[in-house]
Amino acid sequence: MPGPERTDAAGTRARAVYTPGVTTPETPPAVPGGRRTGFVMLGVSAVLWVVVTVHAWLPPLLERGLFPLAVARVVVRPVDIVAVVVTMFLAGLASVFALLLLVPRWWILIPTIVVFMAPLLTLKPAGLWWSATLYHSVHSEEFSRLEQYLAATPVASAPGGTALPADLAHLSATGSVSSSGDGVFLPVWVGVPNGAGGFFLTDSSPAGADLGGVACTAPTRVEGRWWACGMPVR
Repeated sequence: MPGPERTDAAGTRARAVYTPGVTTPETPPAVPGGRRTGFVMLGVSAVLWVVVTVHAWLPPLLERGLFPLAVARVVVRPVDIVAVVVTMFLAGLASVFALLLLVPRWWILIPTIVVFMAPLLTLKPAGLWWSATLYHSVHSEEFSRLEQYLAATPVASAPGGTALPADLAHLSATGSVSSSGDGVFLPVWVGVPNGAGGFFLTDSSPAGADLGGVACTAPTRVEGRWWACGMPVR
């Protein structure tokens, strides 16, 4: 027969149910707040992983014409390596938090985390920035205008270089270009604490040119007078 209602330390009511020799309080239904938070964190981590791995999934879509070129011009921009690492850390943190809330059993949780972190394998050293071929093809019209601009504008040899006009500044990681030997260097990424990569506008190979404390090796001609160095070609 049902017994009197009782209140536990948390203030939750429980009714005693009597069975022969045993008294067991009825357990109140679980509050779904933890699972809701877990699903929210799962969504956040998914979005962050899409951002972190954009260099891996965007090029195939562009090659097949499945991604708007106008949007690609906004997405394919100079990469801040520090921002990539921070985003990657936040994605991993959100993933682990979500899985801890949604997968309570450790023997399922551990392999799930391993699988969820698989996108980290795409972040090879040369994968933190765009390939030279993709970058130039997406911004080909802007590279043509940049070449015309540089033909009529002297470029400073000072460390800060020469600032680009607003409609071309987004091509450079620093918003500027600098003089380098017989050509002009357009940085697409700048390393921490040193190193850089990008494009040279020059008539001859820029091999040996300075890239933020690192020498340019194995430069590749992309198109016309544009050469890439310190960037993956494809």
